Amino acid sequence: ALLYALAMVLTSTKCQNDDPIALVIALNIAFITGGAVIGLWSGTQGSFVFGPWVSLDLKLIAIITVLSGAIVVGGVGAALAYQNGPPTTIAVFDYTYLIFGLIWGIVFFSEIPDWVSLVGIALIFAAGLLALSSSVEIA
Repeated sequence: ALLYALAMVLTSTKCQNDDPIALVIALNIAFITGGAVIGLWSGTQGSFVFGPWVSLDLKLIAIITVLSGAIVVGGVGAALAYQNGPPTTIAVFDYTYLIFGLIWGIVFFSEIPDWVSLVGIALIFAAGLLALSSSVEIA
């Protein structure tokens, strides 16, 4: 999340004239590289991040393909938004994924967040509200 936020800040401040598709490709190469590095320590039972590898079947490959397309479309949209709009306003809408992540986690995986997760979500939500309120001028 920190690296994604930094990428969006850089997009907004330093990459105004860069091609959004090139930005998405660079971001996803960084994601893949980071995932590969984390993967070097995989195999720990009971760990989400360092858990064992699973074999790929046709269904899982199809899911990965659809999700790959979704991240490209979302990444291009986010890059365009951060290049053209006020970052504090865009970030508030960008972080609505927390709400959807919470809902989809419950619906698809029956995951009920613990109190630590809920506190973290609330803090990020509050920070977004503070950022939005600071970007809105009061007449």
